[in-house]
Amino acid sequence: MIAKGHDIHGVTLVGVVGADMALGCPISARPKERFNCLHKWLAAPAWADSGKVVLQTYFQDHYAVQFAARHDFAGFYDKELQFRAWMHYPPYSAIANVLIRSEKLDEALAWSGELGRWFEKTRMKAFACSAGAAPITRLKRDYRYHFILKSPSARG
Repeated sequence: MIAKGHDIHGVTLVGVVGADMALGCPISARPKERFNCLHKWLAAPAWADSGKVVLQTYFQDHYAVQFAARHDFAGFYDKELQFRAWMHYPPYSAIANVLIRSEKLDEALAWSGELGRWFEKTRMKAFACSAGAAPITRLKRDYRYHFILKSPSARG
């Protein structure tokens, strides 16, 4: 309800369960959205002046949670850029995500293995590859595995 922007009159206590689940995802979770969602929950109009918000968090020391609690977007931005430089994430590199999907687990694993061997054979010096189950391993009927490819530039 909160994430959709609903402002319910008379609410004085709000609990947000699993508020920081996206923080554990790889780069696919956009940093601005992670901060904005946390910040929106902490500053929504219905309770900003007279109520309380309780966030359930598994990562209470994560900088996104800390900066959102202080309503400090500039601090979050600086820390996020520092983190992205350290991890070689955009804008400091180019990243592609190759997703393998199949309704059959053995087929998804076979194609992932085949593609992994191809990436290993054709790897370039300035190219990094990591592989594994996608953050949502099964979606509807499909099993999902992915490769994250990094390069200092999009031209790789």
